[in-house]
Amino acid sequence: MRVLIAVTHLLGAGHLTRAAALARAFAAAGHETVVASGGVPAPLVRLDGVRLVQLPPLRVRGTAFSDLRDADGGPADAALLDRRRSMLLGALEETAPHVLITELFPFGRRALAGEFLALVEAARARTPRPRVLASIRDILVAPEKPGRVAEAHARVAALYDGVLVHADPMLAPLDASWPVDEALAERLQYTGYVDEGGPVPAVARRAGILVSAGSSAAGLGMLAAAAGAARLRPDLGWRILAGHGVPEADVSALAAGLPPARWSGRGPITGRCWPGPRWR
Repeated sequence: MRVLIAVTHLLGAGHLTRAAALARAFAAAGHETVVASGGVPAPLVRLDGVRLVQLPPLRVRGTAFSDLRDADGGPADAALLDRRRSMLLGALEETAPHVLITELFPFGRRALAGEFLALVEAARARTPRPRVLASIRDILVAPEKPGRVAEAHARVAALYDGVLVHADPMLAPLDASWPVDEALAERLQYTGYVDEGGPVPAVARRAGILVSAGSSAAGLGMLAAAAGAARLRPDLGWRILAGHGVPEADVSALAAGLPPARWSGRGPITGRCWPGPRWR
């Protein structure tokens, strides 16, 4: 089987990390797998056995997802978006996938609807037609405008064969964060959480407080609150993990008054940690 996964991460690298884990699993099972990534390259994300198509990268400032920026921080112009769309269609033509997966879209990435719709519609026009699936995490951010929810549902109904929900419905069903109607419910397939399946070491005693907000600076407020609490109650044994997307100036402000940071050097997630033993 040939699989093409299209993903664009705009803040941290979580969307790419999850898509890459799926891609590695497909590849390990013997399937030819291609990831078309439209975010800033993330060297820590492994793509063992997977072919990467790196599109001209996009990013955003803060959480303004409609304000697309190029790799240098300038506005994303029409030429850049056209180049991305052409590369996506080229990846589709070259891969001739049996399965096409769009990560988050159409539940998000509305600013990139043009390229995602061009990809999906081109896939549906192929003979034989590949299965077209959406891939989403457990908890989504539903838009405030009901019309956008209806638009997403209409796109799923018209263009998609199914929606892979990477969650456990007993813990976090999709309708806890996103309106689910009967038509959408019929297309949902819960996969469980995406996990490497490695052994979990037995721990005789657990103690302390671990605070993590992903690899981007979006969770800086929570990290700052945790650092403030750690200064008041250092006896609780805090582990505050700041991702590589947090600017150095903010890292220094977080660390003020705390023991020196110890760096993590292993695993797919690395960052700075205060105080106490090294976080791995």
